[in-house]
Amino acid sequence: MARRIKHQDMSRRNRAEVLSLIRRTGALSRMQLAQQLRLSPAALTKIASELLEAGILRQEPVLDLSPSQPRALLNLNPDWGHVLTVSITYNLAVGIVDLSGKVVEMSRLAGDDGTHDLYRDSFEDLLLPAVRRLLERWGTNGVFGIGVLSYGTVDRNGVILDNSELPDKNVDIRRVLSGVTKLPVYVDEESRLLLLARQWSRAKPLSTAVAISCRMSGFGGNQALLINGRLHYGLRGLAGEPGWAVPVPHLPETWNAAMAAVGRMGGKEAYLEKLGQGAPEALNVYRLSIENFGYRVALMANLINPEAVFLFTDYLTLGEPFLDGVMEEARKHAAPMNLEGMQLLFGGRRSDEERLAAAALPVLAQVFEEGLFDALPKTVSLGTTG
Repeated sequence: MARRIKHQDMSRRNRAEVLSLIRRTGALSRMQLAQQLRLSPAALTKIASELLEAGILRQEPVLDLSPSQPRALLNLNPDWGHVLTVSITYNLAVGIVDLSGKVVEMSRLAGDDGTHDLYRDSFEDLLLPAVRRLLERWGTNGVFGIGVLSYGTVDRNGVILDNSELPDKNVDIRRVLSGVTKLPVYVDEESRLLLLARQWSRAKPLSTAVAISCRMSGFGGNQALLINGRLHYGLRGLAGEPGWAVPVPHLPETWNAAMAAVGRMGGKEAYLEKLGQGAPEALNVYRLSIENFGYRVALMANLINPEAVFLFTDYLTLGEPFLDGVMEEARKHAAPMNLEGMQLLFGGRRSDEERLAAAALPVLAQVFEEGLFDALPKTVSLGTTG
């Protein structure tokens, strides 16, 4: 029995490596897969046959039939399966993500389009019918899990401890969704999932990285830690967060005055425009922000010496000058060796589409990291509406 289990584990790992390599690089020939994964041609042929038969891979003919070219390439079949995803941030949104990680359908249920008050008052009344409609429409195409991304604080068991957009604390989304479907539900916090998305999009995954998601002040928000290639959760899922606990030079008292100045300028967009024009009041707010961001980056550099720090911020529109300013400030507080070689990068725009795609990753990981495609439910099981 032990020998059989060991063989099954090896087969599963090899399948996962084949799928992960094709996901990262695109279509490859059998020979290329065997060479890059150091598998024998016979072993690769067996794995490819299993994956083609299951429909998770498809074969693409090569038009150039010269002797040096393979006859066919193996590629992912993105329609093999889908993940239903939910984003619980300032906007409440739902979507469908295919096997390649692409959002193929999305819908905003409430948020910054004037319906935000409905969000807190009618959360379940908005969410459950939308989830049911998606499952009924996509069930025949193999929805094999639900991924949920949330603002605030999420423990390692997937309970949303605190999200100011929700009507209550300690919300168990699995329980909320249990009246609609019996599919597995994976819930995690926004910063962790967005950091995981940066990991998945890289040809060479990072070993250690940090995502900092905060207000324009560089104060508040959450941080996520990637250590030895895995998200680090800590005891209750609180490692690296909440971000407001991180000491920075300019705390709420100073920043409240700065935000009042932003309001006098006409809001965030007007502030950024005045900053580009060199307005003194805007430049003063920007200086406070840079000092806060720089201090947080330095703290992470000194603590875990990451390969990369991703900043999720509206200062994205400023481009490299913002990153240069933050790094210059970080050098005042971090040991030089801890910053050497470290990349400081923008994380993204935190759009509904980006969040919905990130929410799917823990579900997709069952296929691409665990090789568990044959154990996943390929048909939707709808429960009663309750």
